[in-house]
Amino acid sequence: MNSLPVKILTAILTFAIGVAAAGLWLTRWFDPVIQPVALQQPAARLEMVFVLDTTGSMGGLIEGAKQRIWGIVNEVMQDSHSSVRIGLVAYRDSGDDYVTQVLPLTTDLDQVYTTLMNYEAEGGGDEAEDVRTALADGVYKAGWSTVSSDLAQIIFLVGDAPPHNDYENTTDTLTTAANAVRRGIIVNTIQCGMMGPTTRAWRAIAQHGNGQYFAIANNGGVQAISSPYDEQMGHLSNQLGATFAPYGFGEGADGEMSRGALAREKAAVEARVATHAPSVAKAERALNKVVSKEAYVGDL
Repeated sequence: MNSLPVKILTAILTFAIGVAAAGLWLTRWFDPVIQPVALQQPAARLEMVFVLDTTGSMGGLIEGAKQRIWGIVNEVMQDSHSSVRIGLVAYRDSGDDYVTQVLPLTTDLDQVYTTLMNYEAEGGGDEAEDVRTALADGVYKAGWSTVSSDLAQIIFLVGDAPPHNDYENTTDTLTTAANAVRRGIIVNTIQCGMMGPTTRAWRAIAQHGNGQYFAIANNGGVQAISSPYDEQMGHLSNQLGATFAPYGFGEGADGEMSRGALAREKAAVEARVATHAPSVAKAERALNKVVSKEAYVGDL
């Protein structure tokens, strides 16, 4: 079981349940009866889209995701050397600052991480959220690749509140989940907390999406274990990031200006990570720059 599916599983566990609980779930995973359809076959390429509830009650999970996103990718790529693309859909509810914000699937892991860092848990208020639009955007607007035998495509719907089923201007979640399967995408659900209506909705979505249902604590169960070397590794990563030369980019006739803009953007990323990222995340990012040479667009 040293194939990519096990690496993907470890990635899921790292994100959803935390390192301390991974051993228990790994034991259960070897039961073939509950093995999710999406991970039964080895795959050389992986696409994952996280559809995240970013309303006020989800603050703990979002912070955990910020800390562990590099651990997910590192675990999948370090031994398998697979191609990994990650996308994000942040969602709230009608009347909030936004209903969804979509980051299409990308290999640019710094873009993924800086997007995560910018998420704040706000809004919401009533019990239900616009899960209908969020899941639909995850299926139809994430930029999935064409279905292939060497490609695994997985959505993780993560939230603590049920869908607004009175929003009739969008397709219901069960239909969207079934459509995802027809497109080759598996839909897993991760419920935060124990709200009964959410449990029923998340179980049904996972069933229609040929995926699995998970239930975790509202804070995501994330346990970030720091070491005395995290800050030093982060500092070295930032130093390395400052040495790159942008190449191959140019819009219009003035390619030099475009490359200059790219250089400024990358410098801003390094500064933001150095200032705002948790120590564990800085260390994970440093490791990822070593094991994933193609994951940072524009780096030379």
